[in-house]
Amino acid sequence: MIASQLSDEVEPLDVTGLDRADLIAHIHELERQRSAWELRVRACQERESLYLSFVNDMGTLLAASFEKSHRAAREIESHAAQMMETIQRVMREVEKV
Repeated sequence: MIASQLSDEVEPLDVTGLDRADLIAHIHELERQRSAWELRVRACQERESLYLSFVNDMGTLLAASFEKSHRAAREIESHAAQMMETIQRVMREVEKV
């Protein structure tokens, strides 16, 4: 891809001794480079958007997993409390005999 092969800097043009055709050619080259830079920026923006979407999706997944685990832990706690009450009731009945 052309955009990834661009240098980060463009040397200033020494216009002394250049004719109109050379200046026009240089302007066309700068326009080509600008278009390539726009492609590079767009690609970076798309990559950033995908990354943010991925992070958001992972956050949503993590929140759902945590909520499900928390709900399951509360259910287990509730069942364990019921079992303890049943065991205590049975023990009281056994002690009466």
